[in-house]
Amino acid sequence: MDVIAGLGSTDIMQILPPSVQAFLPLLEKNRAQILSVKKNTFKYGDTDRHQLDIYYPATTPNHKPPILFFFYGGGFFHGDRSDPPPEDLSYACFGAFFASRGILTVIPDYRLVPNAVYPQPVEDVRDSMIYIVQNVTEGDPAKLFMLGHSAGAAHAASLLLAEPSMLQSTTLDRRIKGTALLSGALHFRGTPVIPPDILQQYYGTEEQRNKSEPFGLLGSASEETIASLPPVIMITAEKEPEGIVVANDDFAELLAKKTGTSVDRIEADGHNHISLTYALSSGQGEEWGEQVAKWVSAHAS
Repeated sequence: MDVIAGLGSTDIMQILPPSVQAFLPLLEKNRAQILSVKKNTFKYGDTDRHQLDIYYPATTPNHKPPILFFFYGGGFFHGDRSDPPPEDLSYACFGAFFASRGILTVIPDYRLVPNAVYPQPVEDVRDSMIYIVQNVTEGDPAKLFMLGHSAGAAHAASLLLAEPSMLQSTTLDRRIKGTALLSGALHFRGTPVIPPDILQQYYGTEEQRNKSEPFGLLGSASEETIASLPPVIMITAEKEPEGIVVANDDFAELLAKKTGTSVDRIEADGHNHISLTYALSSGQGEEWGEQVAKWVSAHAS
């Protein structure tokens, strides 16, 4: 975490290489432990982007474990559930961390710009959840949780807030017991953290974007949609880009206003936008993950 503390910038593209390089040696030391967690890969749709990895808890308690879906970020145009060496532990560390805490963890790929536009990636993550409910017996299908990072948080929030509901004709609405938004890309007003050309390809015009981004969906959400929301927790790093800080503050304020209740929030000390996910299973900076694991367990009981 000393390297992260020494990075003066919060710009995502500037901090990405040094942040990743800071954690790769730490993860490498724990390679055997990370890879000891059972993992299986399944295809949940028609394309190569419709695949998911499942990380299984080592022990089976008397009851089936809750199921956590992690939707990674990547600015709507980048991201894979598994990377080649030396970064092959980048999301394995994430899945192994939560599985080792008794939570069956699912990491799906989804379609990306330029081969997808809103709401297709949101439909993809929804379909990954449907696949798990229908085909996987090791976890409790009545206790589903979502954890999305950056653009992945936008997908999670959009799945809950879009109208007409993307959950219509599914049973997911009553199965989702909580949603964690990690450094969420929740609106793109002011200083957006995603390049304008990517936003245009994904959302369309500025008017379409303002309507379809999570903050816009929250603003126009019906009372029925708001009443159906599961518990939400929001996590941000201490050193986030201004666009992420503003978007999360705005979203939390509006969510509290519309629900009439305060929003649970965590600030991950010492972290930046990138280090949050790489820290898990590294032995450093894991506190936010421990808090989320306890939050999942509490809402699953």
